[in-house]
Amino acid sequence: MAIEEKYKAEYDEWMTKHNNVVDADTTEADFQAMFMIERRSFPAEGSIRDNNCAACNSVFQHHVEDRKTTCRICVEAMQAGEKPKFNDAKQVILIRKDLAMPAGKLAAQVAHASMACLLNMGKWEEDEWGYQRFGITLLDDEKDQAVHDWMTKSFPKITLEVKNENQLKRYYDEAVAAGLPTSWIVDAGRTIFNGVPTPTCVGIGPASREQIDAITKRLRVYQ
Repeated sequence: MAIEEKYKAEYDEWMTKHNNVVDADTTEADFQAMFMIERRSFPAEGSIRDNNCAACNSVFQHHVEDRKTTCRICVEAMQAGEKPKFNDAKQVILIRKDLAMPAGKLAAQVAHASMACLLNMGKWEEDEWGYQRFGITLLDDEKDQAVHDWMTKSFPKITLEVKNENQLKRYYDEAVAAGLPTSWIVDAGRTIFNGVPTPTCVGIGPASREQIDAITKRLRVYQ
């Protein structure tokens, strides 16, 4: 990792203070990573543990009793009125604006889309005692790491609007082609839509913000 320009002087002072020498076993990149972890961490007495910042997803250390989820750099940025650069995994739900669904129906469809993304990733299996168990297998790669991070942290979701079914289908196809977790939600029409099965929402993710934004960045938040 590279040290940002605003931290270079502080990093040089830190290297001198710790008498750190770059060698074959500990490279400068290693020292830079250690410096940034220390720079992001909240100093406190007592036991500490590693965590990932909910804003920037960088590793930092925090005091156990503090239960902090955001690193010191991002906290200082927000206190200064800045907007930290969020880069943690997220999920987006695309909603058809032309349907003008009642609030209750819309909420149910969004929930369907979010859950279905995860359910589509897993499968039911019968164990040796005959019990049915549902599980999701995650590999050690960047795509599945994003899913793991999303499921074990704050699982952020953003609702975005599309104009109609054609636009909904286009974004769905793009997400499928990109290999992202997806869901295509069709309401059965039992309460509205006059009994006609109607596509309502698409779920995309969890995945990295970079992957999702490459597809949906032109869409605006549902209003």
